[in-house]
Amino acid sequence: MAALALLACGGERASPPATGGGGAQPAAVKLARTAAGPNAKASSGVISVEGAITIRGVPGFEEPISNMISGPFEVREGAARPDYELELGDATPASR
Repeated sequence: MAALALLACGGERASPPATGGGGAQPAAVKLARTAAGPNAKASSGVISVEGAITIRGVPGFEEPISNMISGPFEVREGAARPDYELELGDATPASR
């Protein structure tokens, strides 16, 4: 999910995208791949991602739509998937 949220970030660019050190890969893509890649040492933690989607040309969507996902996860030994308790919601300041 975090990778998807990071990869979905974007918008109009006034200049070429920043690269993440080793080649022509945009920094956000490199960060997303690093964050979503394997990490054997991460057996538990907290996920926290916020994003905004801008829709142009559709009446009623003049402001960006902000969203968030957050919560703890834990990988139990021998489990195929982690246990998690994620919250999905609106990330606009008025909703907090």
